[in-house]
Amino acid sequence: MKSKLMALIALVWMMLPGTASAEYVSNTLPQFWTVPAIYAFDEEVTWYFDVSGLGFEEGLDLYLWAWEPSEPDAGNRDNSSDFAKLEYVGKGIYKKTLIPTVYFNCDLAKFNDFPGFWMQLKEKHDGLCTKEFAMSDPRQTLKEFKESGKANMFYPQQFGNNDEVTILVNASVLTANDLPFAGQEFESIHLVSGLNGWDHKVDGEMYKPEIVEKTRLSSLDDGLYKISLIPTDYWGIDEFYEMETIQYFFISHNPDWGLKSPDDEYKVDATALTPEFFFFPQQFTQHDILTLIRINNEKSSRGLEYTITAGSKTITGEFEGTLAERLAHVNLLKELAGENGVDKITVKVSHKNGAEIVNTTIPLVSLSEVE
Repeated sequence: MKSKLMALIALVWMMLPGTASAEYVSNTLPQFWTVPAIYAFDEEVTWYFDVSGLGFEEGLDLYLWAWEPSEPDAGNRDNSSDFAKLEYVGKGIYKKTLIPTVYFNCDLAKFNDFPGFWMQLKEKHDGLCTKEFAMSDPRQTLKEFKESGKANMFYPQQFGNNDEVTILVNASVLTANDLPFAGQEFESIHLVSGLNGWDHKVDGEMYKPEIVEKTRLSSLDDGLYKISLIPTDYWGIDEFYEMETIQYFFISHNPDWGLKSPDDEYKVDATALTPEFFFFPQQFTQHDILTLIRINNEKSSRGLEYTITAGSKTITGEFEGTLAERLAHVNLLKELAGENGVDKITVKVSHKNGAEIVNTTIPLVSLSEVE
């Protein structure tokens, strides 16, 4: 009996992707997300992976090792192919832009009932790698949307001017002339929309081919449709524009644009993303470079300033970047030259108009602990 059990275990092990000499860099999984948030398996999507804090060397070449729904780089565990290489974005974040049906060499039918995009991120050779995980895919979100009974929904529900947002539509619930779109003949569904009381709009000028194409929703399975857009590109605004509301309705080409969702068009609040402040690395000495980061800055903000107090030294400067992300790099080794035994610093961050955002004290790692 014992020999049969061992044979079974060996057989199962042989069926798993080759990981003979692999070593987990961490028991913590990377953070991951997709752009757009909702996508069809035969269209382009970008997968993002944040491995910061896991233990990989900064900027190390990393590769995608996947085995579901197929194994594109089979046989190359110890020498990953160039097509599997991830692009390094910075600050521990990598990305991979692909079309799932192409990358995994599968037709759409393969994705009807598959266990998910199971994968690891790894060095080129069979060394350090992440633990196994399943990349997010849109199936659960689409299922939840379908079951919600709503005619349309925004994903994500909070987004900035430069973020990609997807609008989902259920043609079985969306109505025109008191009947569901799905029960009537049409060739395509289009979005007519505007910001802040139609201040900036993409109107229903369907005599213009470029507007027809720009506003067209793409078809998903099971009567669902979607359109993905970036507000700055789609409505022609800049990053400082204060989006308050988005008004919109849907029309269809059948072929005379005869179907239109109710006259009391849909309206949603364009909720601003919550600003966040953090610093990197999380633990550091007075000999390190400290990076201050604030994301999702208020559209009214025209810049950030910082003041760092350490021992007898005061360090001041300004952040660089955009509203989406402003950063400040502080070389503590240079700035604190001559200061000995600094065990904490005080960091104050303010808008350029003087309004304080952050006032915090950060303990430093003693130099004796790293020498």
